[in-house]
Amino acid sequence: MDYRHDSADSTTRRASLSEYIERELLRTDRSFICRHCVTSCRPSAEAQSRQFVSGEMPHFGDHYSLIDKGGRPIRIVVMGQERGVPKASSSSQEEGRCGASSVSMEERTKVIQANRPRNFRKANSHISGTVFGLMAMYKLDVHGYRETIDIDGAATHVLDAFVLTNSTLCSAVDAKGKGRSTPPMQANCVEHARAMLRILAPTYLVLQGKSAGKTVSQVLGMRLDGGCVADYDFSGQSMRIISLPHPTSQGATNWSGPNREYFRTTASKLLQQT
Repeated sequence: MDYRHDSADSTTRRASLSEYIERELLRTDRSFICRHCVTSCRPSAEAQSRQFVSGEMPHFGDHYSLIDKGGRPIRIVVMGQERGVPKASSSSQEEGRCGASSVSMEERTKVIQANRPRNFRKANSHISGTVFGLMAMYKLDVHGYRETIDIDGAATHVLDAFVLTNSTLCSAVDAKGKGRSTPPMQANCVEHARAMLRILAPTYLVLQGKSAGKTVSQVLGMRLDGGCVADYDFSGQSMRIISLPHPTSQGATNWSGPNREYFRTTASKLLQQT
């Protein structure tokens, strides 16, 4: 057995995160209630002729809180950038894809879990890069076909053993379909990032891209550049931060696959410092 699941801790943190989301962000009746949306974020996007897409909540893996053989708690949070292009309207809501509407935590988790089969996610280079990054963190062979770790004696996919959230929970989509969040959106989401990190108390925080680095820099009051590792005491919890470019970044810093040079020379080595 590689790890055991601290189910009580996972359940408590998931319930606390759900309560925060219900109170501050997205209610179960699908109304998006963030206090910044109407007065600041949506107007700032519309002023730039961008489509405003409200609220994509985190993915919460079924085995988020783990304990390794040495008794250390392992809680991995990956923070990416905004959602960007709305999901295709032809996709079913049962699969967690809701067009330009908000996406609940349960819906996003369904989307992430659907990417466990390799063949399914060929077109999703972001999730592929995230899987290989998690494999590196969990000391798996990134060139092999095993994407599972042993938890309580059962093979569990790495996508079920972390939390994925966005630095900006809403998106401003330009005419080319690119997510271009505005400065007010980025500034306003810092409070949600701070609250979620306090609830999740990650032992490892992986930042994907400049926007995630900027958000967490403001949360912690420290500068975080891409391609670095930093240790930080956050609310009494020791947290290792691995700051990287986004897996799908253009050019030499793309690390969406194990054969990418940046993955081999930099990303994998930083991620293995767990």
